[in-house]
This record gives sequence, C-alpha cells and structure tokens, in this order.
Amino acid sequence: MLVDGDRFRADGEGARDAGLEDAGGRRDAGRADAGSVDAGDRDGGPVDGGTDGGPDGGLDGGPDRDGGPPRDGGPPGRDGGVTEIEVAPAMLLEGMGSPLRVPIVLSGPGLPAMPTFLGQNGPLRLDIDPASVTIGGGMLALLVGVPVDGTLGPGDTREVRIEIGDEADPTFLGVARLEIRGLAELALATQTETAANLNGTYSQITIASGAVVTVEGVASAPLELVATAGVDLAGTIVVDAAAGVGRPGGCAGGASASDGDCGASGGGRGDSSATGGAGGGGGGNGLPGAPGGDGSGTAGAPTASPWIAPLAMARGSGGGGGGASTLGMGRRGGNGAGVVSVTSLGTLTLSGSVLARGEDGVDATGGCTGGGAGGGGSGGSVLLRGRALAGGGATMDVGGGAGGSGACSYTPGGVGGRGRTRIDLPVASPTLTILPAEGAQHDRRGPMFETDVARIQGTTVTVRFVGENSVDYPYAIDGTSPGTARPSNGVGAFALAGVSAGLHSVCIAVPGGLQDVEGRNCIDIAVIP
Repeated sequence: MLVDGDRFRADGEGARDAGLEDAGGRRDAGRADAGSVDAGDRDGGPVDGGTDGGPDGGLDGGPDRDGGPPRDGGPPGRDGGVTEIEVAPAMLLEGMGSPLRVPIVLSGPGLPAMPTFLGQNGPLRLDIDPASVTIGGGMLALLVGVPVDGTLGPGDTREVRIEIGDEADPTFLGVARLEIRGLAELALATQTETAANLNGTYSQITIASGAVVTVEGVASAPLELVATAGVDLAGTIVVDAAAGVGRPGGCAGGASASDGDCGASGGGRGDSSATGGAGGGGGGNGLPGAPGGDGSGTAGAPTASPWIAPLAMARGSGGGGGGASTLGMGRRGGNGAGVVSVTSLGTLTLSGSVLARGEDGVDATGGCTGGGAGGGGSGGSVLLRGRALAGGGATMDVGGGAGGSGACSYTPGGVGGRGRTRIDLPVASPTLTILPAEGAQHDRRGPMFETDVARIQGTTVTVRFVGENSVDYPYAIDGTSPGTARPSNGVGAFALAGVSAGLHSVCIAVPGGLQDVEGRNCIDIAVIP
C-alpha cells in the first residue's frame, strides 16, 4: 500500500542506518545500516551443541509453539516460573532476514550452562533455522528471518518468545522476548509522486512491470528507498530534469546571464553584450560540462563525490544561462537531473530502469544579436544496493542535456556532463546497461558482502566481499576501523582476530565513506567461541 510521508518516519530512519544494519533499532551498528545490505547465511556455521530442540524437533511442534496459549503457566522453571533471558538485538523490523537470515544472540544470567532450543511462541512466526543453533561462551546464537506480514501495520509491534530448555533440568523454561516492529509495504504503478512522500524504509518495494514512476521534489532532497525484505524494480523510476519541475537532488539551470546552481559544478553564464549574448556552459557531475559557444559560459566541474557518498554531494548540476543583449534576454540553462538511491537488505530484483537525464538548455532567439542559448543540465546520480541479486538486469541512464542551439558560433550553449552511477551487489558481473557509454570510467562498484557470508563465526571473523579491483575499501567492526581490503578478480576478504563473544556490526565502505550511510554496507555477525 502507499502511505503518507509521515507514516513511520522514526522507524524508517532507524532502519536506514539498516549502511544497512541487520538489527532494526541499532543505529550504532550502521543504518539498520538500510543501506548496509544484509546477506545472511542460512547454514549458520557449525553447531557446537546437539541442540535440535525439544521433542517436537525444535520448532514446529505442539500447539503451544504455533501461536497458541503462552507457556508461561507451564512447567515451573528456575524460581518456580519462567526465567527471562537477554537477547540481542531486542527488536527487529518486519522483513529483516527474509529471505537472508540474520543472527540473534541469547545470553546473560538467565541462560543455563547447557541450553537447548525448544522453539518459539507468539502471534507471529519467525523463520528459524534449528540447524544454525550455536552454543559457546555462555551464549546461544541462531539465525532468524522476520516474514512480511500483511496484518502487521506500520509501527505495530508483536512479541515473539524464543523458548529455551536446560539439559540438566527438565523443569526449566527460559524465554527470550524479541520485539517485531511493522513497516509499510510500497507498491507503485504509473504515477507521479514527491520524494518526500516516498522516502523511507519499507518491508518490501514493488514497481510493477510497465509502471513509470515520475518523482518530483525539492532540489536538496534525493529519493531514498530502502526495503528490509526485497525490492522488485520491474518498472521505471524517472528523475529526469524537466522545465519548471524540481527533481529530488537536482540543481536548477541559470536564468538569463546567471550561473547554473550547484556551485562550481553549475555551468557558467554566457557573456552579455550589446551585440549578442554568448551561450551558457553545461553543468557537471561525473563528467564536466562543455563550455558555451565563445567559452565565456564556462563548463561546470565534476561534483565532489565520485562514490555518491554522501548523496547530497552528487547532485545533477544546472546549465548556465545564456548571456543577454540589448535585443533580448539570455535563455535559461537546463536543470540538473535528480539523485536516486535504492537499497534492499534482502534481494534486489532488477528488470526495469532508472532514468536521471539532464534537461536540454533553451535555444537562443533573435539571431546573432539576440540572447545566448542556455547550457545543458548534467545527468543525475543513481545508487543501487542489494545483498542478493535476481532478475534479468536493468538500465541506468544518466546522460547530460544538450546545449541550446544558437544562430552564431558564440551563441550555442554547452552540453551538460554525464552523471554518476554506483552499484553495490554481491556478484562480480551483474547484467546492467549504463548510458551513455562515454564516461563509463566514472561508474563505480561499491563493496558488498557475499550473499553466503557466515553470520555465526568463531573469534576470528573472516569476511569475503565483492568490489572493484585495485580499490582499498575501509572496514570496521562496531565503529572502529582497523584497516582496508583490496579485491582481486572482483573478490576481496579480510579477517578480524580476537573478536570478543557476542553480536557485532561489521561494515565495509567506499573510500572515505564509513561515516556516511550511503557509503557503507554493514551486517551483524554473532561471534560464539
């Protein structure tokens, strides 16, 4: 369903640090790091204890574990009742770990020395892998997935009780209480929306095949979409620049004899003259724009963010306005295209397109003695991230706008520069078409954890990721950055020795990007000695 921009803003913001983070409310772990992307491990690594669960096989047994009456009144546990057990994280967002499971860790004084996983209880059923149960160091870890549940509204909560027994005490019953918080689902058909109404974190996002979603918005606010379970991009997202319409993250073209917006990346204004105005320069982004007809309309410089991090530094820049003359005003420069970020913590299914093309500058009028033409706006920026990849591929077009035509050699506007793209995906050679082909050296690959990275490990954490060759990507654990890793043949790895037991956030980022949610991708890893 489509909901208002005010829907669950606080929850959505917490999850977007989902660089994307696995744990819904752990902002210190990197965006639910909705931007680290979560590539879970279904096998969960070795099982240290023979804990397949209770007599029902550990998961789907008697009625008390299928959403029936709570077992709080069942067999007495320690101190004659149910023993509370600590769990980290204490809250997960709807869709987290679906289909790529995420780790949770049970610990604390309530956990017995020889715990057994019995199952779960509550109105919502998690996808739990009993084979992933790992015990050690006074902790129990397992892999879970939160399903997308149509009965769970945005901001609603449900409690799931993870039930634990004790091999040494058949009367013991321990419970770890895990809160599940609901998110909206987003399904888009052909429509025009504002970025403010769409931005946020959802359980899943679907843009149907054949749908064209045109997004408008103020210049400083990029389009940022995050889904915990998955994104199906079968249709088209359009943030092409257009006359008089703000695009999310785009900068305006210059008016008569005025520079294009976006600072040094905006195209320069053409010279004004009594005998005829010169053309404005094209805006810059991934590539610089071209100068206007006589060169006075200077070319916009490339933007300062080759990795599209932060998003606000990768805006489509406006073309410069044409110079004026006594016989006419200069013509308007083209607007710069918008900025789009689409992130899936689960599977990113690509079969559609994202269009972020700059607007053409306006043609000169009045012949050689009239006002000069406007420069073209630059292409925008597109960032796509997913922890797993499906679909036949996608097209991204970040072409710059043409300069306005002029009657004389000095009156045309300059062409807008090509925009930027970045993909963070767990495959070395995804099927993507990126246009225009010129300037492809500015298309970047950010680092993404391999889909099958182990989510439960021992005290030496080893992580493999996919990225761009010859780039040193910084990595961090719990916010501390111990080094960098460089891929070879598209795949890199790093190891962290001596990591303490418990749940840890492990992040890898583009150069200089650990501080930006758009720059880093994070996963939670349970360390069980």
